[in-house]
Amino acid sequence: MIKSIVSKAFRNRRFEIRRRILNVEKLKISDNTFIKRNIESKETSAIAVDSGYNYEITRYGIFYILLAIILGEREKSLNILDNFADINLISYIKIRDAREVLDIYRKIVEAKLLLKNSVRFKDAIILYDGSLFSDLTNFLSNHKNVKMDFFLNTTITSLDYVIDMNKLTSEYYTLIKMIMNMKNLICIPKTFTKNIYSSKDIPEICIYSKNIEEGYTKPRYKYIELDGKRYVFSYFYLKFKDSKRVLLVEVPEEIDEEKVYEISSRLKSICVGGYPYILRKAHIYSRVRKQELKFYMKRLNLKSLREEFL
Repeated sequence: MIKSIVSKAFRNRRFEIRRRILNVEKLKISDNTFIKRNIESKETSAIAVDSGYNYEITRYGIFYILLAIILGEREKSLNILDNFADINLISYIKIRDAREVLDIYRKIVEAKLLLKNSVRFKDAIILYDGSLFSDLTNFLSNHKNVKMDFFLNTTITSLDYVIDMNKLTSEYYTLIKMIMNMKNLICIPKTFTKNIYSSKDIPEICIYSKNIEEGYTKPRYKYIELDGKRYVFSYFYLKFKDSKRVLLVEVPEEIDEEKVYEISSRLKSICVGGYPYILRKAHIYSRVRKQELKFYMKRLNLKSLREEFL
């Protein structure tokens, strides 16, 4: 019965869906923003930071595991430069969403790992998984009255059982502003859906991925005001030969076309399939799987609330 209901809905909608798909397939880049150019690969050392977490809500609080690592690559050899792991319980009283707290916490850990090891980076490019601009704008929209009044240290500590959101957000805000000033920081958003060059009704990254050869776009800029100071973020799309993937690159400073080419050359030497290999590995290494979470819960005789009431 259910299958027949769904089948009827499909018959009613399939032509409309196909028409929309066809309209999207017809879209092309119509302006001159893309520069077709063979990019010379420039050997470079690279650093990537990433973190992951998983959690369960228990009758005693939110049980979580968080793991963060910094990977370094030099001459095609990967090394874990630093790491941090944390397992703890936090109270869910006064917390709207566990993911909100843990997302801020993992960004704090990533930033502190970067600052703690910054003297070791020298001229390496630092790859940040995600968009600092999006992190900041999303954060500020949810925490309008946050102030940078946190006394900073690079010691990484566990979350307190009772979360002080004012302290946590202030620490996050302080750190995010600091790492924006790091030299050679390059952000690679994986799921960036906002358009920078056009007002088309689908993510333009999808259009660039099927319409361009090797090359990059002219840089575009976004601005944000923080504590009376204006910050600029530069963006460009980048595609390498024989790769279907298009990278959106975000740089937390104003850059010109010459700098775009330099960054592209350095990225080319560390990309496999059009994506930075070291960043993909950092993401894999820092993943916390559900089985791992359950393993440590079992050792503590913890059950999720769902299991408690089965």
